[in-house]
Amino acid sequence: MKPRRIEVLLTALLVSVALGSWANPGYLRITEVDPAMGQVEVTNTAPVSFTLTSSLPFSHRFSQTSSIPSGTAFAIGESKAFAVTGLDPTDSDLWLYRDSDFGNPASIITGLKYGPAAGVGFTGVAVSASIWPSATDYVPVAPVGQSLQIITYDFT
Repeated sequence: MKPRRIEVLLTALLVSVALGSWANPGYLRITEVDPAMGQVEVTNTAPVSFTLTSSLPFSHRFSQTSSIPSGTAFAIGESKAFAVTGLDPTDSDLWLYRDSDFGNPASIITGLKYGPAAGVGFTGVAVSASIWPSATDYVPVAPVGQSLQIITYDFT
């Protein structure tokens, strides 16, 4: 009887640890950007719901005027839209960070570079973090009235 109880408790503990590792902002992904409207959509790609315990700042062209507020809850697969003030509609980068250490590759979570200018903002940090291919890569700018929507993305 006793070994079975230990096995059940150990299984419950492992499930708890596994879910805890999913429930963090590292599983948030920018899935749509409307540069003209200054809007960004962020999606929870983790298989669990979670609530942010601190705010997560956005950065674009070295500006950090917007963030996802602390206390924001994300359900499984949920997408939420946020305003990003001062977003350049024709050429910019847009990154989401864990904290305000913007030069640290370990702090960057997700993002993209759109428009042809090379090395804009913290694109080099994203390259160092292996979440963006190179300082010269970019997504073409969306036509007026349309947004940039990520169809597929890397879950790692």
